[in-house]
Amino acid sequence: MLERSNSKDAKAEREILNVNAEKFFTCHVRCSKLYVLEKISREGLVLKDTRITQLLYSARIGDGCYAKNSTGEKFGYVGYCLNYISYDLRYLTYKRDLFITNGFSCSNYHITCSGYKKNSFGFNFSVRSFDELNKVGAMSKIDVISRLNKFGLILYYLDDGSYHQKKNFGHLYCNDFTPEEVDSLAEKVYELYPIKKCAIRLDRKKDGREYPYLYIPVSTMKVFKEDVFSFLKRNRLNSLYYKAGLPSQTIENLR
Repeated sequence: MLERSNSKDAKAEREILNVNAEKFFTCHVRCSKLYVLEKISREGLVLKDTRITQLLYSARIGDGCYAKNSTGEKFGYVGYCLNYISYDLRYLTYKRDLFITNGFSCSNYHITCSGYKKNSFGFNFSVRSFDELNKVGAMSKIDVISRLNKFGLILYYLDDGSYHQKKNFGHLYCNDFTPEEVDSLAEKVYELYPIKKCAIRLDRKKDGREYPYLYIPVSTMKVFKEDVFSFLKRNRLNSLYYKAGLPSQTIENLR
Protein backbone atom coordinates (compact mmCIF):
# COMPACT_ATOMS: atom_id res chain seq x y z
CA MET A 1 0.00 0.00 0.00
CA LEU A 2 2.85 2.36 0.82
CA GLU A 3 4.50 1.84 -2.59
CA ARG A 4 1.18 2.38 -4.35
CA SER A 5 0.62 5.54 -2.36
CA ASN A 6 4.09 6.80 -3.29
CA SER A 7 3.38 6.01 -6.94
CA LYS A 8 0.17 8.05 -6.84
CA ASP A 9 2.00 10.87 -5.09
CA ALA A 10 4.73 10.82 -7.72
CA LYS A 11 2.19 10.91 -10.54
CA ALA A 12 0.32 13.76 -8.90
CA GLU A 13 3.58 15.59 -8.37
CA ARG A 14 4.51 15.21 -12.05
CA GLU A 15 1.11 16.54 -13.11
CA ILE A 16 1.56 19.56 -10.85
CA LEU A 17 5.01 20.16 -12.29
CA ASN A 18 3.66 19.95 -15.85
CA VAL A 19 0.88 22.41 -15.06
CA ASN A 20 3.32 24.76 -13.35
CA ALA A 21 5.73 24.50 -16.28
CA GLU A 22 2.94 25.43 -18.66
CA LYS A 23 1.94 28.35 -16.45
CA PHE A 24 5.60 29.37 -16.17
CA PHE A 25 5.98 29.47 -19.96
CA THR A 26 2.69 31.32 -20.50
CA CYS A 27 3.63 33.83 -17.83
CA HIS A 28 7.00 34.47 -19.45
CA VAL A 29 5.52 34.84 -22.91
CA ARG A 30 3.10 37.45 -21.68
CA CYS A 31 5.55 39.24 -19.46
CA SER A 32 6.92 42.50 -20.80
CA LYS A 33 10.30 42.27 -19.08
CA LEU A 34 12.97 41.79 -21.70
CA TYR A 35 15.35 39.73 -19.58
CA VAL A 36 12.67 37.09 -18.99
CA LEU A 37 12.21 36.55 -22.71
CA GLU A 38 15.98 36.33 -23.09
CA LYS A 39 16.04 33.66 -20.37
CA ILE A 40 13.38 31.64 -22.19
CA SER A 41 15.49 31.67 -25.35
CA ARG A 42 18.60 30.55 -23.46
CA GLU A 43 16.73 27.65 -21.89
CA GLY A 44 16.15 26.11 -25.29
CA LEU A 45 12.72 27.34 -26.34
CA VAL A 46 14.06 28.08 -29.80
CA LEU A 47 12.33 29.07 -33.03
CA LYS A 48 10.49 26.29 -34.82
CA ASP A 49 8.74 28.46 -37.39
CA THR A 50 11.29 29.61 -39.99
CA ARG A 51 8.85 32.32 -41.08
CA ILE A 52 9.77 34.24 -37.92
CA THR A 53 13.43 34.38 -38.93
CA GLN A 54 12.51 35.55 -42.43
CA LEU A 55 10.17 38.14 -40.92
CA LEU A 56 13.11 39.42 -38.87
CA TYR A 57 15.38 39.47 -41.94
CA SER A 58 12.89 41.41 -44.08
CA ALA A 59 12.43 43.92 -41.25
CA ARG A 60 16.19 44.38 -40.91
CA ILE A 61 16.55 45.55 -44.52
CA GLY A 62 13.03 46.93 -44.99
CA ASP A 63 10.34 48.70 -43.00
CA GLY A 64 11.20 47.37 -39.55
CA CYS A 65 13.03 49.58 -37.09
CA TYR A 66 15.57 47.83 -34.85
CA ALA A 67 16.52 49.79 -31.74
CA LYS A 68 18.90 48.86 -28.93
CA ASN A 69 17.29 48.73 -25.52
CA SER A 70 18.80 49.71 -22.21
CA THR A 71 17.34 46.73 -20.34
CA GLY A 72 19.64 44.29 -22.12
CA GLU A 73 22.74 46.19 -21.03
CA LYS A 74 21.72 45.77 -17.39
CA PHE A 75 21.81 42.00 -17.81
CA GLY A 76 25.04 41.83 -19.82
CA TYR A 77 23.87 41.42 -23.40
CA VAL A 78 23.06 43.62 -26.38
CA GLY A 79 19.30 43.61 -26.74
CA TYR A 80 17.06 44.97 -29.48
CA CYS A 81 13.39 45.69 -29.81
CA LEU A 82 11.67 45.83 -33.19
CA ASN A 83 9.07 48.37 -34.25
CA TYR A 84 6.72 47.97 -37.22
CA ILE A 85 4.73 50.76 -38.88
CA SER A 86 2.17 50.36 -41.66
CA TYR A 87 -0.94 52.06 -42.97
CA ASP A 88 -2.37 48.59 -43.71
CA LEU A 89 -3.67 47.22 -40.43
CA ARG A 90 -4.51 43.80 -41.86
CA TYR A 91 -0.94 43.26 -43.06
CA LEU A 92 0.40 44.51 -39.74
CA THR A 93 -1.92 42.08 -37.95
CA TYR A 94 -0.53 39.21 -40.03
CA LYS A 95 2.98 39.99 -38.79
CA ARG A 96 1.93 40.52 -35.17
CA ASP A 97 -0.11 37.30 -35.09
CA LEU A 98 2.87 35.37 -36.46
CA PHE A 99 5.01 36.51 -33.55
CA ILE A 100 2.32 35.92 -30.93
CA THR A 101 1.37 32.42 -32.12
CA ASN A 102 5.04 31.49 -31.82
CA GLY A 103 5.14 32.68 -28.21
CA PHE A 104 6.78 36.10 -28.55
CA SER A 105 5.61 39.20 -26.77
CA CYS A 106 4.25 42.18 -28.72
CA SER A 107 2.78 45.51 -27.73
CA ASN A 108 -0.73 46.61 -28.60
CA TYR A 109 -1.34 48.69 -31.72
CA HIS A 110 -0.83 52.44 -31.64
CA ILE A 111 -1.84 55.11 -34.13
CA THR A 112 1.11 57.10 -35.41
CA CYS A 113 2.16 59.41 -38.25
CA SER A 114 2.64 57.10 -41.24
CA GLY A 115 5.34 59.09 -43.04
CA TYR A 116 3.85 58.30 -46.45
CA LYS A 117 2.33 61.73 -46.97
CA LYS A 118 1.47 64.84 -45.01
CA ASN A 119 -1.30 64.54 -42.39
CA SER A 120 -1.64 60.78 -42.92
CA PHE A 121 -1.53 58.19 -40.17
CA GLY A 122 -0.67 54.54 -39.78
CA PHE A 123 -0.44 51.87 -37.11
CA ASN A 124 2.50 50.44 -35.25
CA PHE A 125 3.42 47.75 -32.76
CA SER A 126 6.69 46.62 -31.23
CA VAL A 127 8.20 43.19 -30.65
CA ARG A 128 10.05 42.73 -27.38
CA SER A 129 13.57 41.39 -27.27
CA PHE A 130 14.37 37.71 -27.76
CA ASP A 131 17.51 35.85 -28.77
CA GLU A 132 16.98 35.54 -32.53
CA LEU A 133 15.83 39.16 -32.80
CA ASN A 134 19.01 40.28 -31.05
CA LYS A 135 21.16 38.21 -33.43
CA VAL A 136 19.49 39.66 -36.53
CA GLY A 137 19.71 43.18 -35.13
CA ALA A 138 23.49 42.81 -34.89
CA MET A 139 23.91 41.35 -38.40
CA SER A 140 25.11 43.29 -41.43
CA LYS A 141 22.66 43.87 -44.26
CA ILE A 142 24.75 41.78 -46.64
CA ASP A 143 24.65 38.88 -44.19
CA VAL A 144 20.87 39.28 -43.84
CA ILE A 145 20.36 39.45 -47.63
CA SER A 146 22.37 36.25 -48.11
CA ARG A 147 19.93 34.40 -45.83
CA LEU A 148 16.69 35.55 -47.48
CA ASN A 149 14.45 32.92 -49.02
CA LYS A 150 11.42 33.50 -51.25
CA PHE A 151 9.14 34.11 -48.28
CA GLY A 152 11.49 36.75 -46.88
CA LEU A 153 11.82 38.42 -50.29
CA ILE A 154 8.02 38.59 -50.64
CA LEU A 155 7.74 40.30 -47.25
CA TYR A 156 10.47 42.77 -48.22
CA TYR A 157 8.72 43.49 -51.53
CA LEU A 158 5.38 44.07 -49.81
CA ASP A 159 7.10 46.58 -47.53
CA ASP A 160 9.38 48.34 -50.02
CA GLY A 161 8.40 47.28 -53.51
CA SER A 162 5.97 48.37 -56.21
CA TYR A 163 4.33 46.92 -59.31
CA HIS A 164 3.77 49.03 -62.41
CA GLN A 165 0.39 48.10 -63.81
CA LYS A 166 0.77 49.29 -67.41
CA LYS A 167 4.30 48.06 -68.15
CA ASN A 168 4.29 45.04 -65.79
CA PHE A 169 7.73 45.51 -64.24
CA GLY A 170 8.56 45.95 -60.59
CA HIS A 171 10.71 48.11 -58.35
CA LEU A 172 12.42 47.14 -55.11
CA TYR A 173 13.53 50.17 -53.13
CA CYS A 174 16.72 50.13 -51.08
CA ASN A 175 17.27 53.83 -50.34
CA ASP A 176 19.84 53.55 -47.56
CA PHE A 177 21.83 50.64 -49.04
CA THR A 178 25.50 50.93 -49.93
CA PRO A 179 26.52 49.96 -53.51
CA GLU A 180 27.77 46.61 -52.18
CA GLU A 181 24.45 45.95 -50.44
CA VAL A 182 22.48 46.83 -53.58
CA ASP A 183 24.66 44.43 -55.61
CA SER A 184 24.08 41.73 -53.03
CA LEU A 185 20.31 42.24 -53.19
CA ALA A 186 20.31 42.07 -56.99
CA GLU A 187 22.26 38.79 -56.86
CA LYS A 188 19.85 37.37 -54.27
CA VAL A 189 16.79 38.14 -56.42
CA TYR A 190 18.47 36.40 -59.37
CA GLU A 191 19.42 33.44 -57.17
CA LEU A 192 15.78 32.98 -56.13
CA TYR A 193 14.34 33.81 -59.58
CA PRO A 194 17.05 32.98 -62.16
CA ILE A 195 15.19 34.40 -65.15
CA LYS A 196 16.70 37.79 -65.88
CA LYS A 197 18.91 39.92 -63.63
CA CYS A 198 17.58 43.06 -61.99
CA ALA A 199 19.05 46.37 -63.11
CA ILE A 200 20.34 48.83 -60.51
CA ARG A 201 18.94 52.31 -61.00
CA LEU A 202 18.98 55.66 -59.20
CA ASP A 203 16.04 57.79 -58.17
CA ARG A 204 17.34 61.33 -58.63
CA LYS A 205 15.60 64.05 -56.63
CA LYS A 206 15.40 67.73 -57.60
CA ASP A 207 17.62 68.72 -54.69
CA GLY A 208 20.43 66.46 -55.93
CA ARG A 209 19.88 63.49 -53.65
CA GLU A 210 20.08 60.03 -55.20
CA TYR A 211 18.53 56.79 -53.95
CA PRO A 212 19.19 53.31 -55.41
CA TYR A 213 16.48 50.84 -56.34
CA LEU A 214 16.20 47.61 -58.27
CA TYR A 215 14.33 47.39 -61.55
CA ILE A 216 12.70 43.93 -61.71
CA PRO A 217 12.36 42.95 -65.42
CA VAL A 218 8.97 41.99 -66.82
CA SER A 219 9.93 38.32 -67.30
CA THR A 220 11.13 38.01 -63.71
CA MET A 221 8.21 39.97 -62.32
CA LYS A 222 5.74 37.72 -64.13
CA VAL A 223 6.91 34.72 -62.09
CA PHE A 224 7.57 36.61 -58.88
CA LYS A 225 4.13 38.24 -58.78
CA GLU A 226 2.51 34.78 -58.94
CA ASP A 227 4.24 33.88 -55.69
CA VAL A 228 3.26 37.26 -54.23
CA PHE A 229 -0.38 36.71 -55.17
CA SER A 230 -0.41 33.16 -53.74
CA PHE A 231 0.88 34.53 -50.44
CA LEU A 232 -1.68 37.36 -50.38
CA LYS A 233 -4.58 35.08 -51.27
CA ARG A 234 -3.58 32.41 -48.76
CA ASN A 235 -3.43 34.97 -45.95
CA ARG A 236 -6.47 36.97 -47.12
CA LEU A 237 -4.49 40.17 -47.57
CA ASN A 238 -6.87 41.44 -50.23
CA SER A 239 -5.96 45.09 -49.76
CA LEU A 240 -2.45 44.38 -51.09
CA TYR A 241 -3.51 42.69 -54.33
CA TYR A 242 -2.22 45.71 -56.24
CA LYS A 243 1.30 44.54 -55.37
CA ALA A 244 0.63 41.56 -57.64
CA GLY A 245 -0.91 43.62 -60.43
CA LEU A 246 -4.54 43.04 -59.43
CA PRO A 247 -7.17 45.45 -58.10
CA SER A 248 -7.15 45.80 -54.32
CA GLN A 249 -10.18 44.41 -52.54
CA THR A 250 -11.62 45.91 -49.37
CA ILE A 251 -14.29 44.43 -47.16
CA GLU A 252 -16.82 46.80 -48.71
CA ASN A 253 -16.29 45.78 -52.34
CA LEU A 254 -16.14 42.09 -51.44
CA ARG A 255 -19.77 42.20 -50.29
